[in-house]
Amino acid sequence: MTGRSRALFWLAFAFLGCKSESAPPGATTSTASPVVATTGAAPKKLALVKAKPHVPVEVLMKEELERTQATGQQVIVYVGASWCEPCRYFHDAAARGELDEAFPNLRVIEFDADADEARLTAAGCRSRMIPLFSRVTTEGKCDPDRRMMGSIKGPGAVDNITPRLRELLGGS
Repeated sequence: MTGRSRALFWLAFAFLGCKSESAPPGATTSTASPVVATTGAAPKKLALVKAKPHVPVEVLMKEELERTQATGQQVIVYVGASWCEPCRYFHDAAARGELDEAFPNLRVIEFDADADEARLTAAGCRSRMIPLFSRVTTEGKCDPDRRMMGSIKGPGAVDNITPRLRELLGGS
């Protein structure tokens, strides 16, 4: 291998080695809050935001409703768990940006079914199944009439959730 061939080989290897790989279901992904404009047009991507700990759901959701009113985004409560397979598929797809096109103006406030049980119960955000997606009332509680819960297991979970979530968001 000539010096030039070797240099091209290592350059190609370095370039391909930097390519991001998709995390498998159940892998830990970052839950850092995305940067979102507080005025003007809403970003054209789904915002997956970890709920602030130890703050009542009603307080958080009233803040989110106020914030999204200025941007034109929709806001929804999402309750999942690390042990829930459909939840992991949804969370990982959202974190990788795979749902940005389907939900370009959605702000998803993420709660953990186990860690946040008491405050979710107080806000009417508990259900028989997870994941739970719920619209929010003006009081900051989960709307009992505008919610979607459960999904199939396996890689088809996101395909099962997406049209149902679209329908939930379309009904005002």
